[in-house]
Amino acid sequence: MEQVLGKCINCGGRDLRLKRAYVFQSDAFRKLYPDGGVYDCPSCGLIQANAQTIDNDGLTRYYQSAYRSEAGITSNESNAMKTHYAARGQALLAAVRVHLSRPPTRIFEVGAGYGYNLAAFGEAFPDAALLTDELDLELQGAMGTKGAQLEDGPYDIIIMSHVLEHFIDPKTMIARATSALAEDGVIVIEVPNDEDGISVITACDEPHIGFFGGETLAKLLNDTPGLDVQAQFTAGPNKAATMKRQKLKRYLSYISFVFPLVRRLRKGKSGVASQPDYITPTPGGLFLRAVAKVGSRA
Repeated sequence: MEQVLGKCINCGGRDLRLKRAYVFQSDAFRKLYPDGGVYDCPSCGLIQANAQTIDNDGLTRYYQSAYRSEAGITSNESNAMKTHYAARGQALLAAVRVHLSRPPTRIFEVGAGYGYNLAAFGEAFPDAALLTDELDLELQGAMGTKGAQLEDGPYDIIIMSHVLEHFIDPKTMIARATSALAEDGVIVIEVPNDEDGISVITACDEPHIGFFGGETLAKLLNDTPGLDVQAQFTAGPNKAATMKRQKLKRYLSYISFVFPLVRRLRKGKSGVASQPDYITPTPGGLFLRAVAKVGSRA
């Protein structure tokens, strides 16, 4: 494989090697990441974009505008997506509950998005303050959520759900979060299970920078001083089965009569879709989840 100039965002190794082409969703991110490659690090195994070629200020502007409007990466419009987000919030809550030594009073989420995670935690802990550095505009103030920064801690719970893979410097992000935890505080982290470097959840690479698997996420967390990993597992739909279903859907999309037929067969069915089980650990699941607590700060 071709060796290129770059620095691993996980271990700091400088011998990143080209693995394949990056799969874009929009021209906005293509301009932001002209390198256009996906690399692996022989030292720690993390698959990643070449973060050193991405401008952080440009990345911030991308999330402020093009992330949803142009790239259309996330959506909160369908009942299916709302059910999906609510199930993820309940799963994160369940992962944290077993590691709490006391009721939380301050809960912080990094990049709260549509607010489903904080809503789940707020319902479970109604006396806790809900805080975030970013919340979708239409949900500002939902459940009393207020704006804050990591440095405004300490926090009893910190939530990092599908954000770590977006950072140019995840090591610094985890270190900041650890410093912001209260004594015996808990942090829950969820990222796509991208052990093989293939994104399934979004069907493209954009705008992920790190493609974490079990070993690489464990290294990142275990190398963070003062953080003790309590649990790490995969959950949600089986990734391999999901990839097969996506291939079948792409194949069927070429047959024009299939989807109208499916719609007719489903016509007349009503009711809200049942919430999927994202709580139970499943081998090879789409979601890679970890829970850690404050250990020795020495």
